[in-house]
Amino acid sequence: DGAFIAELLASLPVHEGQTWWIHHGQKDMRYNPTDPRCNWTAHLVVAVEKETFAVKPIDDHRISIGSGGNASCVGNGSLEWLPLPGGGLAAKDLLKEARQTLRCIEWEKLTPEVLHGTVCGPEAADISKLFDLSRSLEADETIDFFLSHSWYDDG
Repeated sequence: DGAFIAELLASLPVHEGQTWWIHHGQKDMRYNPTDPRCNWTAHLVVAVEKETFAVKPIDDHRISIGSGGNASCVGNGSLEWLPLPGGGLAAKDLLKEARQTLRCIEWEKLTPEVLHGTVCGPEAADISKLFDLSRSLEADETIDFFLSHSWYDDG
């Protein structure tokens, strides 16, 4: 699965005029909770370089849609530079880096507060110490279980 995702990331095209969504996680209640804008901000890709690309928030400027469906912007919105998907790495190098930086959290450290805590919005808990709960894997160690959950879903 990891190799497949790495290949997908490495092959994701980014081009000027493309809309790029960035997660803000603030639950913007001006929008219905099912509307992507509730937790995401639309940006416009305005420049693409070898390993990075620049976006501007769409709300900060006027958008003009060209004949090919590409958008262009006019205005002084702030640029944000992002790494290209896959970090400009080949899939095999991306997987190698992922293995080298893989971290785990010991089962004993998974408390109800960690799993049920609100991490975004006005009632957000202090999450600055969550990384401290994790540790690097030893060279010969593997992860026994992968637990995935969402702080946004009470499921």
